[in-house]
Amino acid sequence: IAAKASEKELDELTKILYSKIPKRTYVGEKIKLSGDNIKNWLDDLDAFESALNNFESPTVELSVKYLLKYVDKNQNLWYNINRLVESSTRNRHSYLPGKIKVLNIWEVTNVPDSFIEKQKAVACEFTNVYFPLIFQPARTDIEQKCNCQCLIHGSRTCNIGSILSTGFRLPKELIGVTINGAMFGSGCYHASDWKKSAGYCSIKNGYFSNGSGAINNREAFIFLNDVILGNPYIVSRSQNFNSPPKGYHSVIADTKGGLQNEEFIVYNLDMFYPRYLIEFAV
Repeated sequence: IAAKASEKELDELTKILYSKIPKRTYVGEKIKLSGDNIKNWLDDLDAFESALNNFESPTVELSVKYLLKYVDKNQNLWYNINRLVESSTRNRHSYLPGKIKVLNIWEVTNVPDSFIEKQKAVACEFTNVYFPLIFQPARTDIEQKCNCQCLIHGSRTCNIGSILSTGFRLPKELIGVTINGAMFGSGCYHASDWKKSAGYCSIKNGYFSNGSGAINNREAFIFLNDVILGNPYIVSRSQNFNSPPKGYHSVIADTKGGLQNEEFIVYNLDMFYPRYLIEFAV
Protein backbone atom coordinates (compact mmCIF):
# COMPACT_ATOMS: atom_id res chain seq x y z
CA ILE A 1 0.00 0.00 0.00
CA ALA A 2 1.57 3.28 -1.12
CA ALA A 3 0.47 5.21 1.95
CA LYS A 4 2.46 2.91 4.29
CA ALA A 5 5.43 1.85 2.15
CA SER A 6 8.95 3.22 2.61
CA GLU A 7 10.72 5.11 -0.18
CA LYS A 8 12.86 2.05 -0.94
CA GLU A 9 9.79 -0.18 -1.12
CA LEU A 10 8.06 2.32 -3.43
CA ASP A 11 11.10 2.29 -5.74
CA GLU A 12 10.96 -1.51 -5.94
CA LEU A 13 7.19 -1.59 -6.45
CA THR A 14 7.49 1.00 -9.22
CA LYS A 15 10.12 -1.10 -11.03
CA ILE A 16 7.91 -4.18 -10.78
CA LEU A 17 4.86 -2.36 -12.13
CA TYR A 18 6.74 -0.89 -15.10
CA SER A 19 8.22 -4.31 -15.87
CA LYS A 20 4.73 -5.83 -16.02
CA ILE A 21 2.87 -3.00 -17.80
CA PRO A 22 5.17 -0.60 -19.67
CA LYS A 23 3.79 2.93 -19.79
CA ARG A 24 4.78 5.92 -21.86
CA THR A 25 6.24 8.67 -19.70
CA TYR A 26 7.22 12.27 -20.31
CA VAL A 27 10.17 14.39 -19.28
CA GLY A 28 9.59 15.70 -15.76
CA GLU A 29 6.68 13.36 -15.07
CA LYS A 30 6.54 11.80 -11.59
CA ILE A 31 6.49 8.07 -12.21
CA LYS A 32 7.09 6.66 -8.72
CA LEU A 33 4.13 4.79 -7.25
CA SER A 34 2.39 6.95 -4.67
CA GLY A 35 -0.95 7.59 -3.06
CA ASP A 36 -1.46 10.23 -5.75
CA ASN A 37 -1.33 7.87 -8.73
CA ILE A 38 -2.20 4.43 -7.37
CA LYS A 39 -5.82 4.67 -8.55
CA ASN A 40 -4.65 5.18 -12.14
CA TRP A 41 -2.46 2.09 -11.78
CA LEU A 42 -5.41 0.08 -10.45
CA ASP A 43 -7.50 1.20 -13.42
CA ASP A 44 -4.71 0.17 -15.80
CA LEU A 45 -4.36 -3.23 -14.14
CA ASP A 46 -8.12 -3.77 -14.43
CA ALA A 47 -8.00 -2.91 -18.13
CA PHE A 48 -4.95 -5.16 -18.67
CA GLU A 49 -6.61 -8.10 -16.87
CA SER A 50 -9.81 -7.68 -18.89
CA ALA A 51 -7.89 -7.60 -22.18
CA LEU A 52 -5.79 -10.62 -21.17
CA ASN A 53 -8.86 -12.66 -20.26
CA ASN A 54 -10.51 -11.86 -23.57
CA PHE A 55 -7.31 -12.75 -25.46
CA GLU A 56 -6.69 -16.07 -23.70
CA SER A 57 -10.32 -17.19 -23.45
CA PRO A 58 -12.27 -15.61 -26.30
CA THR A 59 -15.08 -18.16 -26.03
CA VAL A 60 -15.62 -17.84 -22.26
CA GLU A 61 -18.72 -15.87 -21.30
CA LEU A 62 -17.62 -13.25 -18.79
CA SER A 63 -19.90 -11.75 -16.17
CA VAL A 64 -21.02 -8.26 -17.11
CA LYS A 65 -22.70 -5.84 -14.72
CA TYR A 66 -24.20 -3.57 -17.36
CA LEU A 67 -25.77 -4.98 -20.53
CA LEU A 68 -25.58 -2.77 -23.62
CA LYS A 69 -27.86 -2.36 -26.61
CA TYR A 70 -26.60 -0.41 -29.59
CA VAL A 71 -28.71 2.59 -30.55
CA ASP A 72 -29.12 2.84 -34.29
CA LYS A 73 -28.53 6.26 -35.80
CA ASN A 74 -31.90 6.12 -37.52
CA GLN A 75 -33.75 5.99 -34.20
CA ASN A 76 -35.27 9.05 -32.56
CA LEU A 77 -33.45 8.08 -29.37
CA TRP A 78 -30.08 8.54 -31.08
CA TYR A 79 -31.14 11.97 -32.32
CA ASN A 80 -32.38 13.04 -28.87
CA ILE A 81 -29.27 11.87 -27.02
CA ASN A 82 -26.99 13.43 -29.62
CA ARG A 83 -28.83 16.77 -29.34
CA LEU A 84 -28.73 16.61 -25.53
CA VAL A 85 -24.97 16.05 -25.42
CA GLU A 86 -24.16 18.66 -28.07
CA SER A 87 -26.19 21.28 -26.21
CA SER A 88 -24.83 20.49 -22.76
CA THR A 89 -22.04 23.05 -22.50
CA ARG A 90 -21.54 26.63 -21.42
CA ASN A 91 -18.26 26.81 -23.41
CA ARG A 92 -16.11 27.68 -20.39
CA HIS A 93 -13.23 25.39 -21.36
CA SER A 94 -10.92 27.13 -23.80
CA TYR A 95 -8.72 24.06 -24.33
CA LEU A 96 -11.69 22.44 -26.11
CA PRO A 97 -12.68 25.04 -28.70
CA GLY A 98 -14.44 22.61 -31.00
CA LYS A 99 -17.76 20.81 -30.88
CA ILE A 100 -18.37 17.26 -29.75
CA LYS A 101 -19.00 14.65 -32.45
CA VAL A 102 -21.06 11.73 -31.18
CA LEU A 103 -19.96 8.55 -32.96
CA ASN A 104 -21.78 5.72 -31.19
CA ILE A 105 -24.41 5.36 -28.46
CA TRP A 106 -25.26 2.31 -26.37
CA GLU A 107 -28.19 2.04 -23.97
CA VAL A 108 -27.84 0.13 -20.70
CA THR A 109 -30.79 -2.27 -20.61
CA ASN A 110 -30.57 -3.63 -17.05
CA VAL A 111 -31.41 -1.10 -14.34
CA PRO A 112 -30.01 -2.29 -10.97
CA ASP A 113 -32.69 -3.22 -8.43
CA SER A 114 -30.72 -1.35 -5.77
CA PHE A 115 -31.04 1.85 -7.80
CA ILE A 116 -34.81 1.45 -8.11
CA GLU A 117 -35.14 0.86 -4.37
CA LYS A 118 -32.99 3.91 -3.65
CA GLN A 119 -35.23 6.05 -5.86
CA LYS A 120 -38.26 5.00 -3.82
CA ALA A 121 -36.50 5.64 -0.51
CA VAL A 122 -35.23 9.10 -1.49
CA ALA A 123 -38.66 10.05 -2.89
CA CYS A 124 -40.06 9.70 0.62
CA GLU A 125 -37.52 12.23 1.91
CA PHE A 126 -37.30 14.71 -0.97
CA THR A 127 -38.44 18.24 -0.05
CA ASN A 128 -39.06 19.40 -3.66
CA VAL A 129 -36.07 21.77 -3.75
CA TYR A 130 -34.50 21.52 -7.20
CA PHE A 131 -31.20 22.87 -8.48
CA PRO A 132 -31.68 24.49 -11.94
CA LEU A 133 -30.20 22.32 -14.67
CA ILE A 134 -29.90 22.90 -18.39
CA PHE A 135 -30.85 20.49 -21.15
CA GLN A 136 -32.52 17.72 -19.16
CA PRO A 137 -34.63 15.08 -20.90
CA ALA A 138 -38.22 14.45 -19.85
CA ARG A 139 -38.35 12.82 -16.41
CA THR A 140 -40.69 10.08 -15.25
CA ASP A 141 -42.88 10.49 -12.18
CA ILE A 142 -40.51 8.61 -9.84
CA GLU A 143 -37.50 10.47 -11.27
CA GLN A 144 -39.14 13.78 -10.44
CA LYS A 145 -40.12 12.63 -6.96
CA CYS A 146 -36.53 11.68 -6.05
CA ASN A 147 -34.85 14.47 -8.08
CA CYS A 148 -33.12 12.05 -10.44
CA GLN A 149 -31.22 13.86 -13.20
CA CYS A 150 -29.26 12.84 -16.29
CA LEU A 151 -25.61 13.89 -15.82
CA ILE A 152 -22.26 13.26 -17.49
CA HIS A 153 -19.31 11.24 -16.22
CA GLY A 154 -16.05 10.92 -18.16
CA SER A 155 -13.36 8.27 -17.86
CA ARG A 156 -10.32 7.06 -19.78
CA THR A 157 -11.08 4.65 -22.61
CA CYS A 158 -9.08 1.83 -20.99
CA ASN A 159 -11.37 1.99 -17.93
CA ILE A 160 -14.66 1.50 -19.79
CA GLY A 161 -14.43 -2.28 -20.02
CA SER A 162 -13.86 -2.77 -16.30
CA ILE A 163 -16.69 -0.35 -15.41
CA LEU A 164 -19.11 -2.28 -17.62
CA SER A 165 -17.90 -5.61 -16.21
CA THR A 166 -17.72 -4.87 -12.49
CA GLY A 167 -19.28 -1.44 -12.01
CA PHE A 168 -18.01 1.86 -10.72
CA ARG A 169 -15.74 2.12 -7.69
CA LEU A 170 -15.66 4.99 -5.25
CA PRO A 171 -12.18 6.24 -4.28
CA LYS A 172 -12.92 5.72 -0.58
CA GLU A 173 -13.26 1.98 -1.25
CA LEU A 174 -9.63 1.75 -2.39
CA ILE A 175 -7.29 1.12 0.55
CA GLY A 176 -4.26 3.37 0.75
CA VAL A 177 -5.35 5.79 -1.96
CA THR A 178 -4.83 9.50 -1.41
CA ILE A 179 -7.59 11.49 -3.10
CA ASN A 180 -6.21 14.47 -4.97
CA GLY A 181 -8.12 16.80 -7.24
CA ALA A 182 -11.38 15.77 -5.57
CA MET A 183 -12.54 19.10 -4.24
CA PHE A 184 -15.57 17.70 -2.44
CA GLY A 185 -14.36 14.39 -1.07
CA SER A 186 -14.32 10.79 -2.23
CA GLY A 187 -17.56 10.50 -4.15
CA CYS A 188 -18.51 9.94 -7.77
CA TYR A 189 -18.42 13.23 -9.68
CA HIS A 190 -20.76 14.25 -12.48
CA ALA A 191 -21.12 17.33 -14.65
CA SER A 192 -23.86 19.02 -16.63
CA ASP A 193 -21.26 20.22 -19.16
CA TRP A 194 -19.72 17.66 -21.53
CA LYS A 195 -16.51 19.72 -21.80
CA LYS A 196 -15.89 19.35 -18.07
CA SER A 197 -16.27 15.56 -18.26
CA ALA A 198 -14.25 15.30 -21.49
CA GLY A 199 -11.20 16.50 -19.60
CA TYR A 200 -11.07 13.12 -17.86
CA CYS A 201 -11.35 11.16 -21.12
CA SER A 202 -8.70 9.86 -23.50
CA ILE A 203 -8.55 12.86 -25.80
CA LYS A 204 -5.24 14.36 -26.89
CA ASN A 205 -5.59 17.53 -24.87
CA GLY A 206 -7.58 16.12 -21.95
CA TYR A 207 -7.03 18.56 -19.08
CA PHE A 208 -7.05 15.92 -16.33
CA SER A 209 -6.18 12.72 -18.23
CA ASN A 210 -3.34 14.24 -20.30
CA GLY A 211 -4.48 12.00 -23.13
CA SER A 212 -3.67 8.77 -21.29
CA GLY A 213 -5.57 5.50 -21.46
CA ALA A 214 -6.38 5.52 -25.17
CA ILE A 215 -7.07 2.30 -27.10
CA ASN A 216 -6.23 1.73 -30.76
CA ASN A 217 -9.18 2.15 -33.13
CA ARG A 218 -11.42 3.59 -30.39
CA GLU A 219 -12.17 7.20 -29.51
CA ALA A 220 -13.11 8.71 -26.15
CA PHE A 221 -16.12 7.76 -24.00
CA ILE A 222 -18.50 9.43 -21.60
CA PHE A 223 -21.40 8.02 -19.62
CA LEU A 224 -24.79 9.63 -19.30
CA ASN A 225 -25.73 8.54 -15.79
CA ASP A 226 -29.06 8.72 -14.04
CA VAL A 227 -28.12 10.32 -10.72
CA ILE A 228 -30.40 10.59 -7.67
CA LEU A 229 -29.74 14.05 -6.25
CA GLY A 230 -32.61 14.07 -3.74
CA ASN A 231 -32.10 16.97 -1.33
CA PRO A 232 -28.87 18.53 -2.59
CA TYR A 233 -26.45 20.32 -0.25
CA ILE A 234 -25.26 23.37 -2.19
CA VAL A 235 -21.68 24.60 -1.74
CA SER A 236 -19.77 27.42 -3.41
CA ARG A 237 -16.24 26.55 -2.31
CA SER A 238 -14.11 23.44 -1.85
CA GLN A 239 -15.07 21.25 1.13
CA ASN A 240 -14.16 17.69 2.01
CA PHE A 241 -17.07 15.26 2.43
CA ASN A 242 -17.29 11.53 3.08
CA SER A 243 -21.06 11.76 2.74
CA PRO A 244 -23.63 14.57 2.44
CA PRO A 245 -24.64 16.35 5.66
CA LYS A 246 -27.57 14.87 7.56
CA GLY A 247 -30.87 15.39 5.75
CA TYR A 248 -29.20 15.64 2.32
CA HIS A 249 -28.55 13.07 -0.40
CA SER A 250 -25.93 14.73 -2.61
CA VAL A 251 -23.53 17.66 -2.85
CA ILE A 252 -23.70 20.23 -5.65
CA ALA A 253 -20.97 22.76 -6.35
CA ASP A 254 -22.52 26.04 -7.48
CA THR A 255 -20.58 28.42 -9.73
CA LYS A 256 -21.98 31.48 -7.94
CA GLY A 257 -19.08 31.31 -5.47
CA GLY A 258 -16.38 31.54 -8.12
CA LEU A 259 -16.09 27.86 -9.10
CA GLN A 260 -15.75 27.36 -12.83
CA ASN A 261 -17.92 24.28 -13.13
CA GLU A 262 -21.08 22.92 -11.65
CA GLU A 263 -20.33 19.53 -10.14
CA PHE A 264 -22.72 16.94 -8.76
CA ILE A 265 -21.35 14.43 -6.26
CA VAL A 266 -22.93 11.34 -4.73
CA TYR A 267 -21.23 9.12 -2.17
CA ASN A 268 -23.12 5.86 -2.56
CA LEU A 269 -22.98 3.55 -5.57
CA ASP A 270 -26.73 2.95 -5.36
CA MET A 271 -27.35 6.64 -6.13
CA PHE A 272 -26.55 6.35 -9.84
CA TYR A 273 -26.22 3.99 -12.77
CA PRO A 274 -25.04 4.46 -16.38
CA ARG A 275 -28.04 4.93 -18.65
CA TYR A 276 -26.07 5.50 -21.86
CA LEU A 277 -22.49 5.00 -23.02
CA ILE A 278 -21.33 7.42 -25.69
CA GLU A 279 -18.25 7.23 -27.90
CA PHE A 280 -17.19 10.64 -29.18
CA ALA A 281 -14.50 12.71 -30.81
CA VAL A 282 -13.67 16.40 -30.48
